[in-house]
Amino acid sequence: MTAIFDGVLSTSGETSGALKIEAPSFRRVATWAGYAMSNGEAFGPFTLDGYISRTPDRVAFTRSIVTLDAIRMAGDLTVDSSGDIPNLTGAVGVEGLKLDARTADSAANEENGPSTEKLDFSVLKSANADLTLRLGKFVASRLTVDSANVHLTLKNGLLTAALRDVVFYGGKGTGTLVIDGAKNVPDLAARLSVAGMTMQPFLRDSIRADRVSGTGNLELEVSARAATEKGIYETLSGEARLALADGDIRGVDLTAVPNIVKNLIATRQTGIIGDDAKTPFDRMSVVFTLLNGVAHTDNFKLEAQKFRVAGAGEIDIVRRTLDFHLETRTAAAILPGSRMEIPPLGVPFRVHGDWDSLSYGPDVGRLARGLMDAIARDPSRIIRNPGQALQSLFGLGR
Repeated sequence: MTAIFDGVLSTSGETSGALKIEAPSFRRVATWAGYAMSNGEAFGPFTLDGYISRTPDRVAFTRSIVTLDAIRMAGDLTVDSSGDIPNLTGAVGVEGLKLDARTADSAANEENGPSTEKLDFSVLKSANADLTLRLGKFVASRLTVDSANVHLTLKNGLLTAALRDVVFYGGKGTGTLVIDGAKNVPDLAARLSVAGMTMQPFLRDSIRADRVSGTGNLELEVSARAATEKGIYETLSGEARLALADGDIRGVDLTAVPNIVKNLIATRQTGIIGDDAKTPFDRMSVVFTLLNGVAHTDNFKLEAQKFRVAGAGEIDIVRRTLDFHLETRTAAAILPGSRMEIPPLGVPFRVHGDWDSLSYGPDVGRLARGLMDAIARDPSRIIRNPGQALQSLFGLGR
């Protein structure tokens, strides 16, 4: 460690002046200053360039620039050492922050699914704090935030962060984050409200799914209690509201689903599914209720110029599977080879399976149940009014 000081030293322990420090490890600096820190991978290379004012139990840094690992901080910071652990106060601008409680090995192996390694929140118990932060671009686990203003408090392992002016995947919003790291099994809670965000990269980074694109609004309020990344997903509960515009769903063309009936041919013959298939939409909305890592909805809605889709289903975030039952509604059409008009149809359709290899096709079970119910209620209706019978078969009322 090297240090250059230009100022006043006194025998009483008081110090003031300009200070420059360079050290290969912040932990060594803390040990030299009398603060023992637990072992870990963070708190490596450290530099400081600013003004210091020091008494026996208080150090104030003003107009200071600090680098720590890949983080750069500039502003004013006071460290009070009169208690059992340091207490930090001040206003600081921060660049290059990375918040990730995973170990390096578990982060590197994330393609194998959520890690079962214990998350390290020990740093939350190493100090207390009341800080105003102006954050530049930073990473929290897999999520990237372009900028945010944060009021952060940390007390005995309990972190509360109030986020304002958040720029997040192209959108802007507010939020709060609470982590109780004092417990053996930490409690976590988050609330986020963002408008105008770009959805595809957010879904890719948050739940490793990228089939949906569009621009829209997200309302999220969730909580979890777990000591591992997998445990967080398994205990994740709360509510999520999503509204998108001008996007598409990749892997399936729901606009072509009604052709299953109108043209009486199978989905694989119509190009409905495949890597190049897409469902463009004008608006999409859904409200999910999350319980123990499973997101359930009864009100999935999608609208485009010539069709509508409504549905319900579940998404298992841990196992990365989903099972959705959808109904596509399209305009009236003429049955090929006849003059009979088919009224607006609701074609039952199912999407299910692993996120990386979803299966798409007619909801055969619902089709069969609709047919049997129609025949049981009024067998002669099929002959008297085939158009209306078809409408009932596919689950649509007038």
